[in-house]
Amino acid sequence: MAYPPETPFSEIRAFVEATLHRHLPDYATWSPLTQERWRATQSPAQEAIKKAVLIACLSDNTGAPPDALRAALAARGHDLDAVIGAEGQHLANTIRLVLTGVGDDYFYLNESMGEGEQLLDFRTIGAWDRHSHHYQNEAEQRHNPAYVPRPYYGRAYAEWGRAVVGDRFSYITLSTLAGHVLSHLENAAHTFINTEVPHTWEPKPDHGTRSHGGILWSKEVNANGREALYHALTKASHLYQQERYAELAKAHALHPLGHTWLLPKTDEFSHPWEPYYDALFSDPSAMDAVRWTAFVADMAAYAGDPAEVEALLAAEEARQRAALEAIIANHPA
Repeated sequence: MAYPPETPFSEIRAFVEATLHRHLPDYATWSPLTQERWRATQSPAQEAIKKAVLIACLSDNTGAPPDALRAALAARGHDLDAVIGAEGQHLANTIRLVLTGVGDDYFYLNESMGEGEQLLDFRTIGAWDRHSHHYQNEAEQRHNPAYVPRPYYGRAYAEWGRAVVGDRFSYITLSTLAGHVLSHLENAAHTFINTEVPHTWEPKPDHGTRSHGGILWSKEVNANGREALYHALTKASHLYQQERYAELAKAHALHPLGHTWLLPKTDEFSHPWEPYYDALFSDPSAMDAVRWTAFVADMAAYAGDPAEVEALLAAEEARQRAALEAIIANHPA
């Protein structure tokens, strides 16, 4: 492969842009803002050009026949592993980022936009987050007129994006600090319950049968007579996490720190050459300070101490553990 996974983004970008110029000659004459708008737009005509450039670049670098690449894209969307392998898929994602990312770091948010919307319509993470919050409240009210709109304390939770960090294609997960705590508590509770109440999931008679056009997943827990405790812990942990998340989100919004954190993380499913980062925001004011078009620089400008995050996670995990241990202590044998 001409471009191995460790290749700097800038090198791949130069190659992709040269290919793009052959498919869209006027692109080189446009202003940077016009080019950026084109990359952020997802009209059928633009998507057709981006797909053609992707196929050409992949074929040149992997040796895969263009027809095979077209068939893979048509059959499995973005899954090209069967044709070009994991390293080729990584290259494909990097090429896509050149063609879709915005700003200094080619940020791309893998979230649905409304009709006619694009990421550049929202100057900051905060502007997009408030828009998403407002949209969700409106959708809930349309479904249920009695729904009481939730106040805004920051909504981002495990939103998935891609960007260039240190001249490397990187995966980014965006969350409020409260949302990050919630995710940590969910994982900690899962580990705690599995340790305290070992169990398996046994298939019911209807497991695997067809239902509503799909395959039915129908299993029940077997905890060697401790099923009631398992269900009590599972229900209590979920309720605890939602209540604690709401408390933290409100407290952080009412007493803002304005801190951001861009923390490297290890994903058990990722390859060593795929950098992952958690982008965390202490409160809405921190999201308001970070622009999509200057993401890495703005995150650094308002960076908090990572020890703050670690201390909060440890304290919240201990608090949850105490609550679950109390349930075990008071549960009938």
